[in-house]
Amino acid sequence: MKRLNKTKLWLAVVIALFSLLFSSRSWAGLVSLSFGPTINGSIGEKKVLALGYEHALGAPSLKLDAGTWNVPGGMAFYGALNIGVHVVAESGLTARIGFGPALISHPDDRLTGHFQFNIQARLGLNMGGWETGLQALHLSNAGISLPNLGRDVVSIYIGIPIGGRGDP
Repeated sequence: MKRLNKTKLWLAVVIALFSLLFSSRSWAGLVSLSFGPTINGSIGEKKVLALGYEHALGAPSLKLDAGTWNVPGGMAFYGALNIGVHVVAESGLTARIGFGPALISHPDDRLTGHFQFNIQARLGLNMGGWETGLQALHLSNAGISLPNLGRDVVSIYIGIPIGGRGDP
């Protein structure tokens, strides 16, 4: 019962955050959906699904992510804030790299503690504001506590412009 209440709390926070962001026209940005397996531990043992929102500030951008992966008996959730640089070439090639803090609902043998850091890198193609490509995510506690194994995910993403956002 305790896990169910924690899951409901994480879902409520994610829904509230995205509702707040999407209710304002000044928050035009890119909504992204990504899916992929972990590549460490038992490869593909955990599948990660994430929803993101990126607000471009020119080349710098602010990205919020909420995601989930499977754990024995349920799902684990994470939320992350990521500050980075997003560039789009005239050819349509796009790249983004960023880092920031993250929180996870279920620490495990690879992620010790609820507080983590995240590093993300994306490489893709921008087509009139819409994007698709590959994304890499690394979550770890940056050595705050041991072990510091971390979790790595490679995923496919699609980005959908909202609120009149064009290229960053």
